[in-house]
Amino acid sequence: MRFSGGMSLENDFLDLTARLRKLQVLGSVAELLGWDEQVNLPPDSADQRAEQHAAIAEVAHAAASDPELGRLLDRLEAESTMDGSDERVVVKQARKDYHRATKLPAEFVREKAQQGSRGYHAWAKARAENDFASYAPVLARNLELAKREAAYLGGEIALTTTRSINTILVSRPKSSRSCSTN
Repeated sequence: MRFSGGMSLENDFLDLTARLRKLQVLGSVAELLGWDEQVNLPPDSADQRAEQHAAIAEVAHAAASDPELGRLLDRLEAESTMDGSDERVVVKQARKDYHRATKLPAEFVREKAQQGSRGYHAWAKARAENDFASYAPVLARNLELAKREAAYLGGEIALTTTRSINTILVSRPKSSRSCSTN
């Protein structure tokens, strides 16, 4: 990799890739927590795992939305002489990810991670008991979080999605509202 802008620009790109590697590692830690949650988590540990997911999400979000990362991307984007298209693609994707991360409040990211973990356990319980109705409040909370996320990101979730879910829950006979264990 060579930049005609000199060593400073090359160092900026190396700094960017180091930051992206850190984000990838944090993401893999979150994935490992999720896997372990589904495979090995002891009973009555769900609340602790939700806090762990939230903590990792918070650290990853702080790194992904760090203002210094934004300044680093500004400098790299201003350089029109990046030799390789690979470097341009990395910078473009990093900007897209940074832009998304900076739109989401840290507390929301934490809340969503906790809910994801709690939702998994509620689903596992509902499935084991063949009781989908008990999962409906979790589904409603997930939908509310999705709407908030869409609002933060400048998009909207169609009301038909909400109506469709409500119609399914209300119109199905009680006997068919339970979840299948198949």
